[in-house]
Amino acid sequence: MNNNTKYLLILSILLLVILLLKKIKPNILTPNIKSIKKPYKPKMQSTWDLSSQKNIDTLHPLIKQNAINFINDAEKQGYLLRVTDGYRSIEEQNKKYAQGRTEGIKGHIITKAVGGNSLHNYRLAIDIIEIKNKKALWVNPNWDKIGAIGKKYGFVWGGDWTMEKEGIVDKPHFENRFGKTLAQIKKLDTQKVGDYINLT
Repeated sequence: MNNNTKYLLILSILLLVILLLKKIKPNILTPNIKSIKKPYKPKMQSTWDLSSQKNIDTLHPLIKQNAINFINDAEKQGYLLRVTDGYRSIEEQNKKYAQGRTEGIKGHIITKAVGGNSLHNYRLAIDIIEIKNKKALWVNPNWDKIGAIGKKYGFVWGGDWTMEKEGIVDKPHFENRFGKTLAQIKKLDTQKVGDYINLT
């Protein structure tokens, strides 16, 4: 038996083995794409309210789920909360600051923070309001209970602030600085890549 004959015999045996394997297990050599598992990515829940969800979607990824959990927990306890504000640009914050301070801009003073001094500018704060009978309850006897729910999810509540220390009592406001000062957050903002500061 010469070398060419040996090679042909070996190739024939290999082909026969492949054909047998394909018959026994069709996917053994060509795995089914559907059977390949993708990395698990937990799906983020949503809230009862589309308007709230849109504002939550503007937040820093590290507080998004906590904001959702806060709103959903409150709903279970009988409070329908709407997130009225998430991220604010510097320009939007300055407009809020001008309210009640600038002639021709209606409304009362609602913030002491100019653009750049609010946690909203860094996607780390939300403002909420309870909705009852399709109306916003700005005067609300349940603020303390709502504040307690928010604090369970790592938020600092503006209702705990005092005029003496913070210069404002802001019951609709919840924020999370992740243990950092405003000055540190501002510095991180100058180093950010994309929309979010690096808090890790």
